[in-house]
Amino acid sequence: MNRLIIVPILFFFYSTHAQTLSQQEAINIALKNNGWVAAASSEVKSFGQLKKSETDIGKFSATATFGEINSRAQDNNFKVSQTIPFPTLLAAKARLGQANLEGAEKKLTMVQHQLIYDVKVSYEKLRFLIATNKLLTTEDSLYSELARIMEINYRTGEATYLEKLTAETNSLSSKNALQQQQSEIDIEQKHLQTLLQTSDPILPEADLTPLLWQDATAPMSNAELSYQQQQTAIALQQKRVQQNTFLPDITVGYFNQSFVGYQNIVGVEEYYDRGSRFQGFEVGLSLPLWIKPQLARTKAARYQIEAATQKTAYLQQEVEQKIAQANRERLKNETNIDYFETTALKQADLIISQSKKSLAAGEINYLIYLQSIKSALALRTNYIAALHQYNLSIINLEFLTGSL
Repeated sequence: MNRLIIVPILFFFYSTHAQTLSQQEAINIALKNNGWVAAASSEVKSFGQLKKSETDIGKFSATATFGEINSRAQDNNFKVSQTIPFPTLLAAKARLGQANLEGAEKKLTMVQHQLIYDVKVSYEKLRFLIATNKLLTTEDSLYSELARIMEINYRTGEATYLEKLTAETNSLSSKNALQQQQSEIDIEQKHLQTLLQTSDPILPEADLTPLLWQDATAPMSNAELSYQQQQTAIALQQKRVQQNTFLPDITVGYFNQSFVGYQNIVGVEEYYDRGSRFQGFEVGLSLPLWIKPQLARTKAARYQIEAATQKTAYLQQEVEQKIAQANRERLKNETNIDYFETTALKQADLIISQSKKSLAAGEINYLIYLQSIKSALALRTNYIAALHQYNLSIINLEFLTGSL
């Protein structure tokens, strides 16, 4: 029992050593520290460098030949050449590199949105748990005081043993609920610390209040859908690269050589030594003789486009359905909290005040009073739960529409 009594004290001690953050501050820390975001950022940098490699035209070739090339005389030959992919293939590879870079950027956005969503949900849950903890603390104080009064009244004969026992049971039950609630707070704080990659316990800056929902008239920018649409664009560029691979490579070269000996030049025999140079140029095309493997790669690229397009269409429909469902949830929860704020909470306050007056006037016994107090506290508890569900529906809508 002593262990239960010190729970509020432990929570107060723990809270004074926690780091108080606003929701946006928590998000900023998470985006800065989280490993998944760092990994996705590195992928963007990687694809940015790979994009620069798409204009690679291969290695430059230089050869030198010495010996009896043309006759028994010792000659030499120097040759340089470069094989260049067909220009349209280079252009297609450049477009693929850009598409891959944009895909990595959209993946980074998707990872960031998921992290922001997770932080918001955890932050909101922590606000809910702390609000519930405050309500349970009030409830515990009330039941403890009632148990004390019933103990005195029982000794003086003004209360029955059943009333005394009921009061003690409710007091112990409220302390146990408070202890369980503190454990939930501790668990959620650890979860939020993991998301933020920090060793400091986190406490929300503000109490639990309704979140504002901006009218979803702006174009939807769901991060996962945007990423999948980019995968379709990447598949299309991959197909174009494969199609252009059928085109020939172009080879250009230059040679310079000696031709030691006599040469008949317009009927005149002239002698050329190694210092006399002969030069020329060459141009060639490289064509694939066996195209079946390349045809298979091109067909595979077409199937990749079909697969990516089908995934995009399915995801588009799924996201639209989720948004519609989330809107219905928001409206339902909004109606629920309107009921509590306009009616139920006022009734709870009235029940508590009237019950105290009636008990003091001797108009009701303790058990009826206790039942009335429980009903009023249940209304307050249900309001906090309804407010939490409403805020979660707002966060879900923000995530689905990309308005985080």
